[in-house]
Amino acid sequence: MTPSPLLSTVSTTSSVLSFVGVAVVFGYAVMRPKWFKNLMGRLVLALAVVDFLMACAKVIARAGPNAGTDSLLCMAQAGIIEHFGLVSVFIGLAIALSMMYIVFFNGSIRFVQKFEWGIIAACFAIPLPITATMFIYTEDGEHIYGDADFWCWITSKHGTSQFAFLFIIQWAVFAFQILAFVLTWIGLRRVENDLARSATTPTATGKSTGSNKKYNKLMSKRMMAYTLAFIVGRIPSTANRLYPLIAGTPLFELSLLQAVFSPLTGFIDCLVFLYIRYIMERGRRDSSGMGSSSEMTSTFSPKSATNSFAMSPISPRPSSPTPPVPTLPPNAVQPAQRPPKHSDRQEDSRRPSQAQSPQPQYQFSNPMHQTPAQGHQFFVPPQAQQAQPAPWEMRFDVEAPRHDEHEADPYSYNAQARR
Repeated sequence: MTPSPLLSTVSTTSSVLSFVGVAVVFGYAVMRPKWFKNLMGRLVLALAVVDFLMACAKVIARAGPNAGTDSLLCMAQAGIIEHFGLVSVFIGLAIALSMMYIVFFNGSIRFVQKFEWGIIAACFAIPLPITATMFIYTEDGEHIYGDADFWCWITSKHGTSQFAFLFIIQWAVFAFQILAFVLTWIGLRRVENDLARSATTPTATGKSTGSNKKYNKLMSKRMMAYTLAFIVGRIPSTANRLYPLIAGTPLFELSLLQAVFSPLTGFIDCLVFLYIRYIMERGRRDSSGMGSSSEMTSTFSPKSATNSFAMSPISPRPSSPTPPVPTLPPNAVQPAQRPPKHSDRQEDSRRPSQAQSPQPQYQFSNPMHQTPAQGHQFFVPPQAQQAQPAPWEMRFDVEAPRHDEHEADPYSYNAQARR
């Protein structure tokens, strides 16, 4: 059946919109190349390339059949639609399997990225035998490809072959994709439960549980977006090819839906890409009130709940710690000020920041608190050491003593809080 000019016009318009969507993805690849330097980004870019080639094949619409079923243009159009129609679903499967491996099986991201080019090459290579078989296979002594109403592909006369070479494979791969998404969701819930059980303090529990629930919500939206993109792009074509096999005659409404959504996959995938980028950026902005980005990254890591920084029983070190002020014992007295030595003036010239805020000097009347030599810039008695923060809250860098010909105190040292 030759479609009406309206269907051809609608199909061409949808293909043009796919070109627009592909151009947007390529534009982001040029302006934000860091978004595409991992496996997920490269798979999205590969999917944009596939959508571009599919749009090129469908934008010409009836030009292929009008050139003749044995023409090179018709064969090229049929081959591109068959081959890259399968490549797109295998790329979606690769995205789902990567997420499942990292989240559900606690896989390593580096291990996946090590084989990312092999994964992309497999997505393009697996459909090659199927496409070659389409050109070789014959029914009743004639090739199955030819005029397929909208463009060159497997003809409507060979409806069972249409399902055998494309639709059955697409929906079988989609079933595995749904299974991978379900296992990924189970893995996210498992990590969330591990974080809730491992957190020991109320503060850590709130941070880990709240941030992980937010991450699970973002991942669920991401998986739902991929699922809806496949359903919207493939159901109209499948229904339009299945209805004539059951009823015996085509339905115009289904043909119109196929003419709208089948060439529109590039635009749909672009909307999914923009939506995912939007929810990820919004999640980063919202996470500023729940913790730092490094904290959220470690919290969302599916490796193990014990690797999470947010749920650790050790409270995080403050970003700008204040050095502890030693508590003087009751028997401590303030020493008399001594005139500065030449070594002090020389050290003040070397360290202007310390010269502006010198450390206090203390002299203790108790012999148990005396030190081998006087002149310490910073001394903490045993009573004050018990009140110091834990090592994970405050760290000290002990600087090696400076000796020169004018320095008589070999025990002097400086302790500064690491900021």
